[in-house]
Amino acid sequence: MPSGYVAVKINVASITGKNNEANILRWLNNTTQNPQGDCNIIHLLDDFVVKGPNGFHECLVTEVVAGMNDLKDTEFYKTSVKAICFQMMLDLSYLHERGVTHGGTNTSPVL
Repeated sequence: MPSGYVAVKINVASITGKNNEANILRWLNNTTQNPQGDCNIIHLLDDFVVKGPNGFHECLVTEVVAGMNDLKDTEFYKTSVKAICFQMMLDLSYLHERGVTHGGTNTSPVL
């Protein structure tokens, strides 16, 4: 990570302990079957739990995907929308090949 920045996702307390995201990311990162697909899956760098006034919050530390300014209404974004959408569809297909889906319960790989 040349920039030295990381992203931190802080989950709401009500899903901490029920969320399987960290386990799925660890599993995907440790069982590379397709380097082409894996290079576009976010890498989990660390995870931890913080106690706050509303309960316990699971925190995921990942690499930065894009800066906030990169997603604004810029000329780069306007000219790249089709390529970005195409890449997202390839990545979604890769996740489904690996047995990872979004939403519902018990839809992710058994870990």
